[in-house]
Amino acid sequence: MDDQFDPTELATKWQESLREAHTYLTESKDPLWTEGDSATRSALVRLVAENRMVAHGFVPSSWTFRGVCRTCGPVPLDHEVGEELVGCPWCAVGSKPRVFACKV
Repeated sequence: MDDQFDPTELATKWQESLREAHTYLTESKDPLWTEGDSATRSALVRLVAENRMVAHGFVPSSWTFRGVCRTCGPVPLDHEVGEELVGCPWCAVGSKPRVFACKV
């Protein structure tokens, strides 16, 4: 993966992640999805899409917090943490944060 990304390419990857997240959730038939209201379904799509981007090393623009993981060291996070992490989203998927400010 290149370290330089065109903003258009990042936007395309985000849109692709959203489509794949929607397809995955629809096929899962999870009650949170099938019985959820519009806000719940939107939040689930965004969460799954962000996880996909993280797996590919993209840092979503909404991940503005920093934490320290015992395995990875300093990492961007989606929420504030007060202490050192035993694990983080990055080591959970075997990725490293490489492309920052992916617009989501």
